[in-house]
Amino acid sequence: MCLLEDEYKIKGAQTKYILRKLAEKYLPAELINQPKRGFEIPLKKWIDGELKDMIASYILSPNAYCRNFAQPGFIENLWNRK
Repeated sequence: MCLLEDEYKIKGAQTKYILRKLAEKYLPAELINQPKRGFEIPLKKWIDGELKDMIASYILSPNAYCRNFAQPGFIENLWNRK
């Protein structure tokens, strides 16, 4: 296994140093120097769209696991809420 020395990973306060240097050759500077941010998934779009029927079949079925710790009416009310 090949391990990189710390000097290639961090230079001053800049992390991922070697990766950023390589990226400078191929990407615009504004992409390389952006601040860190989270990765957002389109969960609401999925639940309201393509996964709606599948999710409903799991959580609204009579033998759904969630019925072991929540009242069925509560689960149905949450699911039907807009």
